[in-house]
Amino acid sequence: MADSDADSRIAAVRAELLENLTALRRAVSATAALKNLLDDGWLEAIAEEIRNSSPPHPAMSDPSGFLYDFMHPLRGVDWFEKAQQLMLEGRLAEVDEDSKFALWMAGIDPLRTIIPRLDERVQALSAVRFKPGQVKAKLAEVMASTVPVAGTERTYRIRASAASHPRVLRCERRRTPP
Repeated sequence: MADSDADSRIAAVRAELLENLTALRRAVSATAALKNLLDDGWLEAIAEEIRNSSPPHPAMSDPSGFLYDFMHPLRGVDWFEKAQQLMLEGRLAEVDEDSKFALWMAGIDPLRTIIPRLDERVQALSAVRFKPGQVKAKLAEVMASTVPVAGTERTYRIRASAASHPRVLRCERRRTPP
């Protein structure tokens, strides 16, 4: 009985992760530049890892937990989606009190705010005409911005600091999600 209960919980987690990955894929595919960085190969690698690991966790293909940053507990709930849309349109006065409370507690779905802004920044960086070779190199660094360290619980995120020399990268140590 205990194994059956554990299996059903793992199946539920797996389904939720795949559902969130599908939402992320849909949001990214609607962008102009971000879809080139977060391509189908990367998204499919995450999906395969979710399907084949137990408990499901995309630690190798998504070591920084990018997928988890875009999860939202009320995504797809009709009344919340309507309230969220009204808020984004500046019509919060039309939202009922319960929905306002939900917006306050859960926040706006990051797919509706962060993904468009991230895409704008990638497009802006891509459009820089000054030092195109360095810009191309920085975009390549972004595409390879997380490196799992085998045999440890740590991930090192490599970032190029705007103030640093172009060849100097700053590493920050982060714990890999369980």
